Amino acid sequence: MYGIENSLDAPPPVVRDAYKQHESELPNNWPDALERFSQSAFIRDYLGEEFQRIFASTKQQEITGFDKHVTPMEYQAYL
Repeated sequence: MYGIENSLDAPPPVVRDAYKQHESELPNNWPDALERFSQSAFIRDYLGEEFQRIFASTKQQEITGFDKHVTPMEYQAYL
C-alpha cells in the first residue's frame, strides 16, 4: 500500500534463480524478524507506535509460549 500511495516504481523482475542472485534481506527466524519489526522506523511511522508495540508484545508472548514446549523433533533427538 505504501508503494502505491507514494507512486513508487517496482524493481525489475528477477530472471532465473533469485536465491543465487540476491542475498536474503529477510530474517530467517521468528525472534530476528520480531526484533527487526520492533526496531523498524517504517512500521512505527506507517502503522503507528501503539500498533507496533502491541503487535510485537503479542508475538513475543507467542514465542515464549512455543519455547516452553518440547517439539517432537527435539524429543526424538535427545532420547
